[in-house]
Amino acid sequence: GTELSFWLRPRSVSAPCVIRLQGGHQFFSRAAQEKPQRLRGLSERLSFARADGFVGVSQYVVDETAHHLSYHRKSVAVIPNAIEVDRFAAAEAGSDGDLVFFVGTLCRKKGVEELIDAFAEVLQDRPGLRLALAGRDTTDSRTGASYQQGLQRRMDPSVAARVEFLGPQPNDVVAQYLARATLTVLPSHMETFGI
Repeated sequence: GTELSFWLRPRSVSAPCVIRLQGGHQFFSRAAQEKPQRLRGLSERLSFARADGFVGVSQYVVDETAHHLSYHRKSVAVIPNAIEVDRFAAAEAGSDGDLVFFVGTLCRKKGVEELIDAFAEVLQDRPGLRLALAGRDTTDSRTGASYQQGLQRRMDPSVAARVEFLGPQPNDVVAQYLARATLTVLPSHMETFGI
C-alpha cells in the first residue's frame, strides 16, 4: 500500500520522503469497484501532495495510480520488487502430492475466499488434498473482524480439517512449501506486481 503518514511529517525533516507505490487505497478501492473511504482517500491525497517523489513496483501501478491521484509533477520511477532467486532455487525439491499452497496476505483482493470455495469442491474428488495458506491475517473491511476467523467460520468442518493457516512465514519456509507443493495457487483479483 501507500505510506499514508507523510502528510504528518514535521516540516523540519530534511530527508526526501518518497512514496513506494504498491497499490494504495484509491487504487484498490476502484479496482474492486468499491467507493473509497473519505478519510483514507484524503490522507492519501495529502501524502501525495507532501511527498518528494514516487517509486512504483511496476509501470502498471504507476499508470493506474495516475488515474486516481496527482503526482504533482514530481519524480516518478519504476523499481520492480526483487526476488532472491538463489534462496528459492536452493529449496530442496520433493513432491507432496496432496499439498495445495497459497502465499500472500489473507484478504479479499487476494481471492482467498474463492480459493477455499474451489478447494471444497475439489475435495469431493480428491479427499486426501490439504491446503496450506501462508500469510498475515487482516481485518475484514466489511465486518471489522479477523479475515482468517471469518474464513474459518464459513468453512464446513470437513473442509476446515483439510485447511491449515500457517500465518506469516520466513522466505526459507515459503521456499520449502513451494518446492514441495503439487500446486501453488495465487488467485488474486488484482496485483500491482504479479508473481
